[in-house]
Amino acid sequence: MPQISIIIPARNEEKYIKKTLDSVFASDYKDYEVTVILDSCTDNTQNVIQPYKNLNFISINARKASIARNKGAELAKGSILVFLDADTIIPQNLLSTIHAQFTPQYSVATVKAVPDQQKLIPNLMLWSKELYITLKLRISSNGIIITNKDTFQKIKFREDLPFHEDGIFMRQAAKLGKFLYIKSTTVTESMRRYQIMGYIKPTWFWIKEFWKNIFGKRAKEYPLAR
Repeated sequence: MPQISIIIPARNEEKYIKKTLDSVFASDYKDYEVTVILDSCTDNTQNVIQPYKNLNFISINARKASIARNKGAELAKGSILVFLDADTIIPQNLLSTIHAQFTPQYSVATVKAVPDQQKLIPNLMLWSKELYITLKLRISSNGIIITNKDTFQKIKFREDLPFHEDGIFMRQAAKLGKFLYIKSTTVTESMRRYQIMGYIKPTWFWIKEFWKNIFGKRAKEYPLAR
């Protein structure tokens, strides 16, 4: 039985998922399994992932990352679950770091991130996010969520939400143990949303959602960047 199960939801990720999978299979830690959940894909994502050996995949028609994550976790055999975005690239030592640092006292974790483009605004955005995570102002994730099977069995990703399900899961999971922020290594987070949509529209979206959340309102759909 593998120690770590890596679960990757993918919806039309043909341009990005190869780099993610290449980074996973280059890991120095080998006791893991990889499952890709193809969610309503209409592109060539399945053709991209099929050549990889020791990779499992299933197809669903949900159009929700929360459902894809839950389905992948239900199939997982490992005791540590790593939910990885299809456009997040991991370093060679990440899985061994998770194995060493994500001990039973922790119920959920994420990893420090750097942007995939070395420009001022992306670096400032991720620096700001790191600051409020480090200062414990709000538990959040950086394209990767780490938990254990016991925690997931008690708290699943909410399938009724169009977005925010990842942060809600993490904050609920943190109540069952401790939150770990891994800073000894970094993942590379994609800035494609801002490359495609610009910085103003997504930033304004999240400002509005912050205030809507205070009054118990949510948007019906999270704007996709494909």
